Amino acid sequence: MAQEEGEGSPEESAAEVSQEVPSDPVADASEESNVEVAEEGDVKKTARRRMQLADIVVNEEYEGTVKTITSYGAFVDIGSVTDGLLHVSQLADRFVESVADIVNQGDKIKVRVLSVDPKKREISLTMRSEKKEQESGRKEKKEKMPWADFSFDPEVFVPGKVVSTTEYGAFINVGGPTDGMVHISEMSDERTEKVSDAMKVGDEVSVRITGVDPGRNRISLSMKTYTKPAEGQANQEQGSSSYEEDLKVAEEAQPKFKTSFELAFERAYARQKQ
Repeated sequence: MAQEEGEGSPEESAAEVSQEVPSDPVADASEESNVEVAEEGDVKKTARRRMQLADIVVNEEYEGTVKTITSYGAFVDIGSVTDGLLHVSQLADRFVESVADIVNQGDKIKVRVLSVDPKKREISLTMRSEKKEQESGRKEKKEKMPWADFSFDPEVFVPGKVVSTTEYGAFINVGGPTDGMVHISEMSDERTEKVSDAMKVGDEVSVRITGVDPGRNRISLSMKTYTKPAEGQANQEQGSSSYEEDLKVAEEAQPKFKTSFELAFERAYARQKQ
């Protein structure tokens, strides 16, 4: 029998019916589920590929990506299960005033592992050279001397190293329980216009310890020639009320080092915002 006009071939009719039949929602859902499972599996495989803390080699160099920066350093992803902390003091062999002067978020950098603490899940990193670390004696953190063991003679000059400066003076490591403060008015027998005229960070200097205050964790220093106070006259070396005010301002300007709990909290908060 001849095919009626307007009717298509059997193949064309079958194709049209196939296009009109709705897809099976159960089958589609199954396919989507398989895709999701595959994606989840890829994520798990990626997580498994990340280095465990036990596999990180101390003093080894790694390539990393800066994830976040803070006022005290940067968190760097070196491919481990947790990001490492690159403290501002470890960014360069020279003094670094601002973290952003050296690294920024997204930067690809090379870092060396200083230490790993599996219990606290912390990694300490550095960009300093090993030679400079050894020269400065900062490769291993030393315990501070307890106040009970600290003694001084206000007439004797002792060696110290400038660790930071402010508009009002400088903080100097004299090997005591805390860094000592030398006010700008105590830097020379002559008038000192600016702190930078007398010293800079890293300078080796000679100072006298003129007073201590364990309660406020303070050591007062002077670079002036010792003058024995007259009988019945109070020792004025530690200065007037303006000296105390400047000292307070200078101490408040010093960086506050955070606890591991505070660092972990900030790191978790930063990741939530990403």
